[in-house]
Amino acid sequence: EADVLLYGCVLPNADNYTPGADIDDGSCTGSEPCNLFFSEYAEGSSNNKYLEVYNPTGSPVSLALYTIASQSNGANNTDPTAEMWDFWNDIFPTGGSIPAGETFMIVHPSANAALLDSADATWQYLSNGDDAFALMFSATASFGNEGDWDLLDVIGEPYGLDPGSAWDVAGTTNGTQDHTLRRKSNISFGNGGDWTTSAGTSAEDSEWIVLGNDYALNNALEGYNSHDFTGLCATSSEGCTDPLALNFDPTATVDDGSCLFIPNVTIQEINQDLTTGIVTTTGIVTGVYLTDDGSFGNQAAFTMQNGTGAYSGFWVRGADATAASIGNVQVGDEVEITGTPDDWYGNDYFPNPTIEVISSGNPLPAAEVLATGDVSLEEWEAVLLSITAVCDNPDLGFAEWTINDGSGGARVNDRAYDAIGAGVVEEGRTYRVTAPTGYAYGNWKLEPRDSTDVVRLGCTDATFPNYWPLATEDDGSCANIPGCTDPAADNYNADATSDDGSCVITGCTDETALNYDANATVSDNTACYYTLPNIIVNEIHYNPCDNQGGDFDWEFVEFYNGGDEADISGYEVWSAFSNPTSLAFAMAFPEGTVIPADSYFLVVPGLVAQANYEAMGITVFLMDNGNWGNGGGTAQLQDAFGNIVDAVTYDDAEPWPSQEISVLGNILAASPDGGCASLELIETNLNNDDADNWQNSWVDNGTPGAANSSAFGCTDGTSCNYLATALFDDGSCTYDCLGCTYEGSANYDADAIIDDG
Repeated sequence: EADVLLYGCVLPNADNYTPGADIDDGSCTGSEPCNLFFSEYAEGSSNNKYLEVYNPTGSPVSLALYTIASQSNGANNTDPTAEMWDFWNDIFPTGGSIPAGETFMIVHPSANAALLDSADATWQYLSNGDDAFALMFSATASFGNEGDWDLLDVIGEPYGLDPGSAWDVAGTTNGTQDHTLRRKSNISFGNGGDWTTSAGTSAEDSEWIVLGNDYALNNALEGYNSHDFTGLCATSSEGCTDPLALNFDPTATVDDGSCLFIPNVTIQEINQDLTTGIVTTTGIVTGVYLTDDGSFGNQAAFTMQNGTGAYSGFWVRGADATAASIGNVQVGDEVEITGTPDDWYGNDYFPNPTIEVISSGNPLPAAEVLATGDVSLEEWEAVLLSITAVCDNPDLGFAEWTINDGSGGARVNDRAYDAIGAGVVEEGRTYRVTAPTGYAYGNWKLEPRDSTDVVRLGCTDATFPNYWPLATEDDGSCANIPGCTDPAADNYNADATSDDGSCVITGCTDETALNYDANATVSDNTACYYTLPNIIVNEIHYNPCDNQGGDFDWEFVEFYNGGDEADISGYEVWSAFSNPTSLAFAMAFPEGTVIPADSYFLVVPGLVAQANYEAMGITVFLMDNGNWGNGGGTAQLQDAFGNIVDAVTYDDAEPWPSQEISVLGNILAASPDGGCASLELIETNLNNDDADNWQNSWVDNGTPGAANSSAFGCTDGTSCNYLATALFDDGSCTYDCLGCTYEGSANYDADAIIDDG
């Protein structure tokens, strides 16, 4: 018997969809309006990657209310239902739109030139196969994990674990890697986050057609930057009819009250969180930075300021490293910015906004004169400051240095001007640094714009002993005052300009002592010591998960004192974070630092982390430089004479613990590499430089300031030693604390703690 073909409406979203219909008879009708969706995706050879967004409607669609979010290597959420995204990517240009029936191409900046020729935007961090990308919509342009948004479409599982290399699509193994995915022409909507149904299990039930690797390049760009759409989109006469609105609909004939307008606000209002979504603001450009040190994703940026005072400055970042991406602005330009303010690892900024130069050559706001300790206050972010102080550390690493007037160090960065490389930074010299501030890698930093921002103050008269050849401005300090000029001496005279040989240095002169001081002029062997304290690296939280918060806000290395009370005044912590074998000074413990026996303390990379853990009642010390590297690193404690107390070099790969521990899909211990667990030492009396003596913490976010966790213990809640975090009972339960606690009873047990009835 011959097969019978059924005619009817074959579009699933139509009001009169006919299940089982083989041939469309043109009868489809619908009432649900369409929205943007992903029409093509490619993860090809080298950097030949792109995302194609399609507008199926009959009108242009403004991109002001859309953005792209992504997950790195799966969501890695311990709670797969948590709607948290690793990155909110500012890819769409402010003011951008997609014409009716056309596409918007997002292409890797290092892709083949044939692909880049049609790029509407470039983005460096496209998928490697296991990175989910989502198209988001917000009626108020309120994005971020705390925003008010709708997930329209997704490629890859939005909330869940790393799939490994890639996700399967239409029955093709690892379909999202080394393949091109093309949306079937009859699909009218995004999948709303339902990747499983969208990917399907076969060519028949999938929304996608799986094509070969580099399909567009190998087939004369067939189908690239276009989409064959045969789906159904309902039309409506209602919409926003105001041409000045963000969501103006030129096809609407009846205004439905949905028009959205861009508010004009001040920088101060933005900084104090008095606005949300897309805004317009104005200010004077105070600094231009075309060379980035990684603080801003290697993109060009500038600072702008509205008047003076706290909260008057803001950062603006372009789409790439070119001057054109930031509107070719110059210092002194008055600019109008339209975009959505965002946060880049603690640095507030406008990502890739619309920039209009209103006028040029304007005077800059007067620089705020502050103490060095005030540079770390967020209210002065991006504000032009003037700081005068003495250099107390001429090389923090990464071409950074500090000046300090006694109120706390102010870090000077090299984003636009490298003073260390220019050879003008000397310890003990006085500088006046005029620059805006920024926040990167857990620290606030002054960002000099050029050499004129670093003024060297000193004696410019060569006839005086304290003449400084590098001084560019005389500070009235020329004098001839004899005395001890060695800061390490007991009788150091800060006012002395010429050394008279009177320096006295008291110290240990026993050459067998660990703190032997070859420079000592007066012997005090009562200060000699021959052993080091028993302080070890006990826990490393190097890559906190997004559920906990910002990376630098929760990183720590925990030290444990397993010996007697120890005075570690002057001891130093050194770290290696970008190159695990390249150690750099991180911090020194202040005078009077005494660590009690059997106690813990943390060393953290930022002020926020310090505040977070101090709020838990934990002893915390702040690093002056560096952090704990996500890709591996070293934590080293040494005394002031360079004797190593303890050092651990860790890694985020085998043989170090780096993967989650799960049984039958149930996560018992998360990954310490971005998965919420920390690295914990198992046995404190064994070698802690042995990767086999470390474990994933059995509790999320580790055990800072406390004994490390264990999967084993007493699991009986009625016992005396019940361990709530134990997953497996080790037979250690005791019940000797149970008994009669009523003193008037005949069977009163004086040793009982818990009454057993």
